[in-house]
Amino acid sequence: MTGSIPERAADLAARTRQYFENTLLPFWLDNARDPDGPGFLHHFDAHGQRTGRTDKSLLGQLRLVFSLSYADRYGYGDGRAAELASAGARFVRERCWDDEHGGWFWVLDREGAPLDTHKIGYGHAFAMYAFGEHFRATGDEQSLEAMRRTRDCIRASMSDPAHGGYREMSLRDWSPTSPGRGGGDRKSFDVHMHLLEAFTTVVHVTEDAADREELAWCVDHMTTRMLNPDSGGGFQQFAFDWTPLPGIRFDTFWGRDEEPDGGTLPLDWLSYGHDMEFAWLLIRALDELGESRERAQPFVEQIARRCVDDGLDPEYGGVYVGGDPRHGATHCKKQFWQQAEVLVGLLATFDLLGDVRYFEAFESLHEYVFATFVNHEGGGEWYGLLERDGSPLDTYVADNFKISYHTVRAMVEVVARLESVPRP
Repeated sequence: MTGSIPERAADLAARTRQYFENTLLPFWLDNARDPDGPGFLHHFDAHGQRTGRTDKSLLGQLRLVFSLSYADRYGYGDGRAAELASAGARFVRERCWDDEHGGWFWVLDREGAPLDTHKIGYGHAFAMYAFGEHFRATGDEQSLEAMRRTRDCIRASMSDPAHGGYREMSLRDWSPTSPGRGGGDRKSFDVHMHLLEAFTTVVHVTEDAADREELAWCVDHMTTRMLNPDSGGGFQQFAFDWTPLPGIRFDTFWGRDEEPDGGTLPLDWLSYGHDMEFAWLLIRALDELGESRERAQPFVEQIARRCVDDGLDPEYGGVYVGGDPRHGATHCKKQFWQQAEVLVGLLATFDLLGDVRYFEAFESLHEYVFATFVNHEGGGEWYGLLERDGSPLDTYVADNFKISYHTVRAMVEVVARLESVPRP
């Protein structure tokens, strides 16, 4: 692109805002609400049409509550986003809570009766910051109470007093699931990263000393125990005592990642999208704690350099699913959420380091996403998974797990960050 970086940033901000306001957000405002029941429906095919499936995951409901609240708080949606988020928050509060054992059910039927009663740490992290974000957007005291109730449940039922951190996979009564693929004997980078994100919101809302201590623990532990010092990337999974373990697919999962080769990921596996997501969430957490961003610089620099050198496809464009530090990218398909998180992470890195290389990488990825991932026939949401050359593999635009969270949040963040690039 020609012109100065401020000029290019202004142009990209305007184009992104136009797409978000006129295409992506309206898709969700017009289609998310269940027309014949409470809460949201979130199964949409490649044409943006409902598939007929009506089961409702806790995660799908909360991701819509979060992203619609987030959009409203940044001034989008003319009040419709907040109204829709409130309907979803009300459904989750009234139908998804387990009055007997505490915590949130994982999957429900259309009316809110539980189909899967597992208590999943990932879902509880999302509950904490979806309700926190809804409170920030609307001032709804019932969501504030739900946020606090979730926080207290996490402390009481997920905390590991022996080794610190949080257990993640439990049965309805909070007893552990089976080991191995049941997940009852493991912790993960993924869930702790989202707890870092959640406690960042909680601290902003409560300004409570105990919440600050919990967020500070997440920052300290993730940067000292959960990152591979050789590669800079996050170890995928851990034993309870924080011994890093090769990553496995759990029986209860929250995405559409393909099975790892041989059933496990290597110990030094790199997820370029997760690592870049952690990088920008780390900066945000330090900001909330009032600490200097310089503390994040060595981690962000190592992660971003690895992503740009190995994780971006120089031939076709886009972010690879993953790889390892010895061979570079080894899983060369492209998933939607990695693209979204790397877009934000590259702008955060550029802001932190001032290195034009990261802005130029952002420009290239932005062009790729809008040319390849955005499914204009599907209402403007993104394809789920592409071959390396951009051929669609997962053509659906939404399901119980792929909702609006990554795409909406990324567009809100991208516009805000581009518009904050200093003008001459």
